[in-house]
Amino acid sequence: MIGRAEKLPFVENSFDAVVFIASLQFVEDYRQALAEAARVLRPGGKVIALLLNPKSPFYRERRANPNSYVRHIKAAGVEDILAAAEGRFSVQDEYFLGIRGETVYESRDPSEAAIYAIRGIVR
Repeated sequence: MIGRAEKLPFVENSFDAVVFIASLQFVEDYRQALAEAARVLRPGGKVIALLLNPKSPFYRERRANPNSYVRHIKAAGVEDILAAAEGRFSVQDEYFLGIRGETVYESRDPSEAAIYAIRGIVR
């Protein structure tokens, strides 16, 4: 089944988890996508959103390339997405996973980590 994140074609309380893997920043309305995630989750259901960190070298390098997929991001600010998630979920967040060239390494440094993760439980 195909659907938009902002209007999921599922009934309420259908799933135990919703996962956004480097996708939530690309949807037209991330607030509505999070609202839909909350709607289709069962009580106690979990959401995971892995976001590209705009402060990271990984992001900046791709953003500089005029042909990069990163240029299609609609919501780059991870803080805004976190605030929207906090309205619907009990959340934890963290920076992790540095990427430089072909090298992937652990990093929790907000200026270096390529990924920002939001984990939440529906309220």
